[in-house]
Amino acid sequence: MHNHAARQRTSELLAAIAAAPGEDGVELGEIVDTFGVRGFGILIVLGTLAAFIPTPVGAGAIAGPLVMLFGAQMLFGMRKPWLPRWLRARRVSRAAIGRFVERMRKVLVWLERASRPRWTPLFAGPWPSLTGLLVIGHALVLALPIPLTNYPLALVLTLAGVALVEDDGVALLVAWLLMAATIVTFLLLSGTLMEWVGHLFG
Repeated sequence: MHNHAARQRTSELLAAIAAAPGEDGVELGEIVDTFGVRGFGILIVLGTLAAFIPTPVGAGAIAGPLVMLFGAQMLFGMRKPWLPRWLRARRVSRAAIGRFVERMRKVLVWLERASRPRWTPLFAGPWPSLTGLLVIGHALVLALPIPLTNYPLALVLTLAGVALVEDDGVALLVAWLLMAATIVTFLLLSGTLMEWVGHLFG
């Protein structure tokens, strides 16, 4: 199963999950067991699902912490995702995954056509920890209730997830730069943003 999965592209992996027979919901634990080390990329992409819900605020608060969990595991050098039992049993709707694939097909296919295994040393040594750190920081910004940021921030995480699945170090480097830019911009504007959030919920 792992070898077969390794020959598939990101959109094909997601489509296979959506089309698999059985109950509508697929357990996150099943995804982790099936895709192994590539599970980080798949789970990061799936973690952004909620952020693509067409609402100005709120969805990122669901997607952000979930993606942060996977980023933290990469930061601490875990080779493949680990989930506590209660989260392993959590089900993701196959129908929702299918809708996501259809909605994002053009983006995913474009990214896949531009992606190929290259600069693979960025997926070994200390570099996965850097990826995890940047994913955590970027997902933290995504989790904040900042209107109209869900789509662009989630797209960057989607790029990072695709890069991990496709073993594309160039795409990963681009994702690093975009995530770092997001974090730096947030830090520079954090005072203004926090004041705005305070007014929003005050």
